[in-house]
Amino acid sequence: MPVGSGAVTDLLPTPEQRTAIYRRIREFRSTKPIFSMDFQNDAEYVGGCIADGRRYLHINARGDVEPCVFIHYSNAKSTDYEAPEEADTLCDRTTPYAESWKPVAEELWRQSPRGKQQAEKTAQ
Repeated sequence: MPVGSGAVTDLLPTPEQRTAIYRRIREFRSTKPIFSMDFQNDAEYVGGCIADGRRYLHINARGDVEPCVFIHYSNAKSTDYEAPEEADTLCDRTTPYAESWKPVAEELWRQSPRGKQQAEKTAQ
């Protein structure tokens, strides 16, 4: 995950690379006695990337409001705003990446055990 001012977003994994990571982490979970955490691909548990401006924001030690603990971009201090929803502007930089990942993520989540359970509940 590239971080910091001037982070090179070309270093972010492609949808194909994320798909491979998604499958590998789930393989580890089914064959190893450890729960491997995958920040990007475990977003199925919160309905999408937590850095996409929904249900989450990060306030660092300097009081900067950031869309994610890994995305160190901020144009605001926590004292600048009265409501957290003002942080939506911080997420604009992540939108193109999130949009390219969304269809791949939705398909992977549909195939996951949790996604299949949700589909069964919806069908009933």
